This record gives sequence, structure tokens and C-alpha cells, in this order.
Amino acid sequence: MKSTYKIILCLSFFMFIMACDDKKKQEVQDNNPPPKQSENPTTYQKAERTELTSTTVKEFIQWSSGSDLKEREEVRREITKASKDEEVLKLLFEEFERVYIEDVGYSLIVLSIIGELKNPAALPQLEKIIYKELPEQEEKFHSGLTKRDFVEMLSSKAVECAAYLKTKASNRSVLNAVAQHPSNAVRSSAIDAYLFNNDDSEEAKKALREVVQENELHLIDRVRFLRNSNEEEFDRNLSLYYKAHPDQVAPEPGPPTEESREKDSIKVVRPIQPPKRKQ
Repeated sequence: MKSTYKIILCLSFFMFIMACDDKKKQEVQDNNPPPKQSENPTTYQKAERTELTSTTVKEFIQWSSGSDLKEREEVRREITKASKDEEVLKLLFEEFERVYIEDVGYSLIVLSIIGELKNPAALPQLEKIIYKELPEQEEKFHSGLTKRDFVEMLSSKAVECAAYLKTKASNRSVLNAVAQHPSNAVRSSAIDAYLFNNDDSEEAKKALREVVQENELHLIDRVRFLRNSNEEEFDRNLSLYYKAHPDQVAPEPGPPTEESREKDSIKVVRPIQPPKRKQ
């Protein structure tokens, strides 16, 4: 009888501890609501067509953000007209800095316009965005996004813009990000952008293999679905990729683990020229 009483007492104490733990977890989650994609999202209305000049930057951002497929080429033509306008470039970067992670969607649109300008003068500012200081990793709740995720999104977009410049300086900058950026997400974007803007050439792959980290070599062989591709060709190339890199095959579905998100593997204070790997 005493033994039974002890067992019941232990079980009661255990359930009390579990209830307290659940209550504590709930309190933590209540104080950490799931973040939205943007803290202060911008509401868009269909805007009138406008040119991109130093006096219409905000209006152009609004028009381009709401443009449909029929207007896409018009938007590009207007951006091309302003490609050499240093004042427009300056104001676009100022608009980006004004908003930054407060409205990631808006900031991505601004970066897209900056990239489409293809003005080599944008590279120094793009590099500042690429190497924005990363916030510390935060514990996630509700599978939401953290401020670090927002910073990585914008840094990844900036490295894509740099690659789109297609100059010797921008190529060096992108290779530098491949070799030295502290975020694996940004490094991954840099690899893909470098390949895409160098026509997936063997020369580009060779340049990447000289600087990429050993555990990211497989990213050079990733399969991309291009506009002139078809599903059969994509599936065939994907099969070849998994055959060459069997460790990249997705695991069977199961409960999430602590290792479900790959941790950043390196940390640098400032960007440096990409080192050449010893043969």
C-alpha cells in the first residue's frame, strides 16, 4: 500500500513539473508572436505609369511594384533610360536604407530596380548591404522568420544585384562572398548568381571551385529550371545531380530536429579577397 502511495505521489509531482514547464513555454511564445514578412508593410495602389527620374523615385517604385506582365518591359525600358543617372541611384539607396527590414517586400523591390540599372557605381553600396552585420540567431516560434532571416534575404538579393553588373570588380566581389560571407544563405545565393550571370560556363565553375568551401561544392552543380528548359530535361538533370551528390537527397519526412537548419559555418569581420585553394 505504501509502495502504491509513493508511486502516485511521484506521478503527481511529475505531472505538476510538466504543467509548470508547459505554462512557461506558453508564456515565452505569447511574448514572441510569429513575425510577419514585414514589420510595417506598405500598402500598394495601382499607380500611374511614370518615368524614373530623381524627382519620381518613390512614384516609380510604386508603379513598378504594381506592374503586370504587359507592363514589365515598359518598366525595364524606363530603368534603362536612368541607368547612368547617379542621383537616381543615390536616392534609391537612400530609400532602401530608410525602410530596410521594416518592410522587406518593399526593400526587395528597390534592390531589384537598383540591380536592373546595371550601374557599376552601385557596387560599393551593394557590398555594404551584402555585409550588413548579422543579428544573433534567435529561437524560432511558430516557424516564423527572424530579423536575421530578413537581413539574409536582403543581403542575398544584393549579391544577386552585384553579380548582374557583370564587371571584373563585381565578379571578384561575388567570389569574395562565396569564400568569406558568414551566412550560408548568402554564400549559396552568391554561387547561384555567379553561375547564372556567367552562363553556367565551365570557366565560371572552375573559378568557384577555387574559392568555395568544401562542404558547399555540391552547390556548383545545382540544377536550375530555365525558361528554355522542359520538365523532362529538368528531371533528367536533377536525377544526375542526386546521383553525383547522394548526400543531398532529402531525408524521409519526420519530426523536426535541432539540426533541421544548417548552422552558419564561418565568421568573418570584414570581406577579403577570396583565397585560392591549394591544389
